[in-house]
Amino acid sequence: ALVGFDMQSTVYPAGTFSGAWGTLVVERGGALVWNDFSTVRVGAPSPLPGESDRKVSGDGWTLTLNGGWALRADPGKPGSLQVVPR
Repeated sequence: ALVGFDMQSTVYPAGTFSGAWGTLVVERGGALVWNDFSTVRVGAPSPLPGESDRKVSGDGWTLTLNGGWALRADPGKPGSLQVVPR
């Protein structure tokens, strides 16, 4: 069951999300998804991956990046990462 989090986002307990950046498979633990699907958030992996890593896993999820995309530190949220074009 989906859970409304606030007026702009919903918690998906599991799911597969994809875009030009690649594919995120969430098997457990949930993902916070903006209602317009512009943003998907999951818990950060530990340890943090390198910028050249193409496949990254965290607790209950796996992210596979397409070519031309990379993970970078989110300057607005210490300890967080974001997917950005290379």
